[in-house]
Order: sequence, then C-alpha cells, then structure tokens
Amino acid sequence: MQPVNGWPHEIRAGLEYINANLFDTKFSIAAMKRECMITDQNFSSRFRNYVGFTPRDYIKRHRVRLVKFLMDQKSLTRFPLNTLGFMAGYEKPSTFAMIFKKETGF
Repeated sequence: MQPVNGWPHEIRAGLEYINANLFDTKFSIAAMKRECMITDQNFSSRFRNYVGFTPRDYIKRHRVRLVKFLMDQKSLTRFPLNTLGFMAGYEKPSTFAMIFKKETGF
C-alpha cells in the first residue's frame, strides 16, 4: 500500500519506512519510530485508522504473502520453509513458524 497525500506526516513516513524495510530481518517498529521521529503513543491505532492494520499486522500480512508467493515458485521449491521465512524478513524460524501457522493454518 502506498501512503495518501492527505494522511498525517507520521502515518505517511511510517508506512514509507515499513515498505522500504519490510523484508529486512533487522527491521523493528522501534527503529521505524526512531527514524521517522514518531513520538505519538497512539501511533499504532492511528496507523490502523488510515492503513487498515496496525504496523505489526501490516508487516505480518505482507511477509506471509511473500512466503506464500515464494512457495508457488518452482525454482524455490527445494528451499525449506524456514529459509523462505528468512527471505521474507523473519530472523528466527520459531517466530516465523508460529506466525505462518496462525495466519495460514499450515
């Protein structure tokens, strides 16, 4: 999703930062807030009002969608699921497995 011009600056900046770093294993919400100088305590709920998801849910949704896409690629079928999770930005296989199962049922 791309930010809309009429949205508040911190929402646009946060979404742009997330989109640019979505699949980076070192990405964190705290880093995004620091980089974008977001001090608003209600940022997650405000982000959800504009984007439709909290920042954390937005990230999970897009990372899981990427793994599902990668799973469909014939050239990547030889890779274990944990490797695909790492490609999508999950550093820990256990975290990825838990989120993937919760989001997909697999």
